[in-house]
Amino acid sequence: MATFADYLDLRLAVSEFVDRRDITDVMPRFVQAAENSLNGFMRCREMITTGATLTFTSSVAPLPSDFLEIETLWDATNRYPLSGVNNKQLIQGTNDIYSFAISGSNCFIDSLTGTRLLDYYAAIPTLTTSATTSNWLLQAAPNLYLFAVCLEAAKWLKNSDLVGAAQKLLDQEVMEQNRTNARARYGSTAIRMRSPTP
Repeated sequence: MATFADYLDLRLAVSEFVDRRDITDVMPRFVQAAENSLNGFMRCREMITTGATLTFTSSVAPLPSDFLEIETLWDATNRYPLSGVNNKQLIQGTNDIYSFAISGSNCFIDSLTGTRLLDYYAAIPTLTTSATTSNWLLQAAPNLYLFAVCLEAAKWLKNSDLVGAAQKLLDQEVMEQNRTNARARYGSTAIRMRSPTP
């Protein structure tokens, strides 16, 4: 497995993979596109932020700026999770403080003014803030980052052979990351499927 100290190391590895040294100026675009793509489907334990406070005013609270998806929104006692519903089900005036809805960058709990704790999946912190920036994903799964960025670079270069190679390597890394995450979260716990008995 490759190891990268920071964005600069990753940038060099991508240039070597696509065999182009003249893409430095557009590299931030590739990295951000790769991060956006990974944010769209990756959900692993390192992405979970726990205990964020949502402050509701007249039923509405802004979500954290790096919010991707809810893991759990807790009730006032911080012991019981609230139920998520769609916006049409959350009818104003019902005083239902046990259900929430998400719309855009806001969370809604009818008739609530106060706070609730939120556990949520946070976006991958971008590497493009400086040449020496790193993040948890670059350290935990450097090849996943590498091939995700290489895929974006290959698309930009319109090189179908490179696109195919990068996609295949990325798919393998995603499968490995999913296995690693499942082992870390659930260990050797057997998953039991519920179904009607004959």
